[in-house]
Parts: sequence; C-alpha cells; structure tokens
Amino acid sequence: MEIIAYSFDKRGNSTARPSGTGSGESLDGVLKDNCSILNPSLMLLAWHFEYNYVYIPDFSRYYYVTDVTLISNSRVIVSLRCDVLASYKPAILTTQAYVLRASKASNVQIPDVFYPTLSGTWQSISSATFIDITTPSFIIGVIGGTGVGSITGAVNYFVVSETDLATITSNVFDQTHYGTDISDNVVKTFFNPMQYMTTCMYCPFLASSGGSEGITMGWWDTGVDGTKIGPRITLDDISLNIPRTNENDDNYINYEPWTHYRLYIPYIGFIDIASNQLRGNASIIIKSQIDTSTGELMCWINGNNGRRIATARGQCCANIPIAQTQATIGLTGESALSLAGFGAKAVGDLLGGSLGGSVSDIGTALLANTSQLSINGKMGNISERFFETNVMLILDASHQTVKDNDLFGSPLCETRELSDLQGGYVRCLDAKIKNTVVLEDERTEIESLLNGGIFLE
Repeated sequence: MEIIAYSFDKRGNSTARPSGTGSGESLDGVLKDNCSILNPSLMLLAWHFEYNYVYIPDFSRYYYVTDVTLISNSRVIVSLRCDVLASYKPAILTTQAYVLRASKASNVQIPDVFYPTLSGTWQSISSATFIDITTPSFIIGVIGGTGVGSITGAVNYFVVSETDLATITSNVFDQTHYGTDISDNVVKTFFNPMQYMTTCMYCPFLASSGGSEGITMGWWDTGVDGTKIGPRITLDDISLNIPRTNENDDNYINYEPWTHYRLYIPYIGFIDIASNQLRGNASIIIKSQIDTSTGELMCWINGNNGRRIATARGQCCANIPIAQTQATIGLTGESALSLAGFGAKAVGDLLGGSLGGSVSDIGTALLANTSQLSINGKMGNISERFFETNVMLILDASHQTVKDNDLFGSPLCETRELSDLQGGYVRCLDAKIKNTVVLEDERTEIESLLNGGIFLE
C-alpha cells in the first residue's frame, strides 16, 4: 500500500493540509490485519523518524502519526489516527453553520465577554464654555405704567447694573423724593414704590449696557434707565463632541457596562446620560433658556441627529430679598393706614395742617416701635457656578485585556457558509456537517471540533 509521509507542523484543530511539490515522500507499507480505517497500523521497511503525518490515497484520508514501533533494524510499525478536519476539508467549507465567533468577520455591536475587564477606569472629557461670566448685573421685575413697550399694570423686566440698582433702592427709601414726585391725590399719598418691584435677582452672566429705557414703578419714575428683556432669555447653542472608547460608534465597548457618561452643566450639576442614548451621534447639542421671572435655567440636550436625549432644570440666578419698612398708624380705633418706605416727617408733610402735626408725632413713635422687615422672595442657590464654569461631557470607561482576534476571533452570531470565513478561526453552535461518505464517529468528531472552534487553514 502506498502512503505519502510528511514532516508537517499543524494545529490539532486546523483543516490545513500539506502542500507544495516534493513536500512528501512516497513509501510502501503493509496494512496490518483487522485494523480500523480511522486508526490503522502499517509495517514499513523504510522510515524516517522526522515524519509525523501521512496521507493514504486508497483511504482518501490524512493521518497523524501517533506511535512508531521498532520490530527490527529494517522494519517499523507506524500507528496512525485520522485527521478528520484535513480529510473532510471540502465538506467542512461548504457547510452552512451558525457561527458564534470568527476572526474574518464580526459584529462589533455584540458584547465580547470572552475577555475580562481590567480594574479601574480612565476618563475623557469634552468641554466648552457654557455662559461667559461677566460683571454681575441684576434682573428686576417691576410694574409700571409708562415706558416704550410697557403694558400698564403688567410686569416688565429690566437688566440693571449694581450701581443702578443701588440708585433705585436709595431713591425708594429717600423720603425727599416723595414731596415732589407724588401729588396730593389721596391714592398716591399712600403709594409704596417697593410693592411694584416683583422680583430682584442677581445674575452673574448678563452684562448691563447702561440701558435705554426709563424704569417706572407704579406712577413713580425711578430716574434710572435699564435694558428691557422679554420673559425668556435664549442662550447660544453649545455643541460637545462625544468622547469614545472606540472610534466606531457601534462598538459595544462604547456602551454600558464598559462606559458611563455624565453631563455637567453649571447651575444644574451632574446628569447621568445613558450611553445607548448617544448611539448614532458624533456630538450633543445643548439648547438653553432662562425664565426671566424666576431665574430658572432650562436645558434641552439633543444628539446631532436631532434625537432628544435629556432635559434638565436648575437655578442660575439668585433671588435677592426685597425689603420694605412698614408701619401701622392708628388714626382711629377702628381704621388704620399702612405706609411703607416713608419717614415720619414725610407723612406729616404730605398730610399737612393740624392733622399733619399730630400724625407726625404719632408716626415717629410708631415707626420706632412697630416697624418690621417684610421679605418678598428667597435666596437662590447658584453655587454650581462657582464649582465649574464649563459644560462638560465626561466619559468614565473600563478597559478589557488585550485581545487576540486571530487566535480567538470575535462575536459574529450569523449563519454563514464556512468558506466565507476561510483563512481564520471559527466557532459554531450546533454545527451539522452533510456528507454521505463520512463515518458516524468522524461526523461526531468534526461537529464537536466545529463547536469548540477550528482554524480554516
């Protein structure tokens, strides 16, 4: 019987066959009686101990040399074991199988849990200026009856500087202004200018340009110009690139549990962003508005593909308490008048006559003993602004150990003809080989090897 002997190095789970002219030596051997075709033994007169692989043309099979027994100086018995992967390579390549892992094709969206995760994380930050911090100014809401675009009895909002606000409050509490600015009309006699200031907020980012419109409180002209603003302040859009662990957006390593995203917005704080919400986007866009009446910051976070990712709210202005000095003056046993921001002399001067003299004396005593500070509003919290002034998208990511795709492949999870993946590693699930000449033991071994992982070489 002819055999072709080789000195051939190959993996035990490979379909590789010896190739090349002159790579094998033809030898004559005698098949031992009653031996298996899968594990034959042959007696040979000539043998080189460097041979470790055999092809038997009569059996159309390749074999590993498992043992060599010396009978005499000129004779040996060679024990063989069938290499089913090399013997049935054509049938294996035409097999349709569900491939779990492969080195020639993969689906990067499928998490690869074959490799363990290293301890610790690394961080990447994408940042941009959120709101430029300028000379602090103030937003005041006042009810006035005059001014361009003003609505009588409605709240109008102005941006004023700290100096202008000090001028307004100083004038309000200065009694000398009321003798000339308020007529003898009884209604206006008891006019309290401060009740027409509905809000006052410290704003760290709106600059006051000196204003172009006079500010009135009720009927009273404050003598100060401000910059009139609407009920909403729209800020410039902010775009942030999305930091990635892998440049391929679809790669599983860019998503939980390997990555965690946080968005920091000044005046709001940290917001957890689900990484799957960022799929299909290279950047996020933050659209922001400020409610003029409350100082509340409202943010809409969208992907650059237009998808809404999250919304957030926070306080970006600090409410400043509005103080009023109030006095209850007992003119009769059953009636009283409430005056705010007025001194005793001003009360007497405004009322005039003998009544003015007595009220002046009474007012002095009452203002000294029963005045109180009435607080309208509350202090806001803008401490986030002092922590960090930039908006930041923060990536905290885990790393896996170094991968060896050639040796272990990557997840594919598709039904493929194995010839499409030739030249690399494949591992199948419940593979079935179709071949009418393969023996059952050979079929079982081939399918077991396919399901355990082989190299299509």
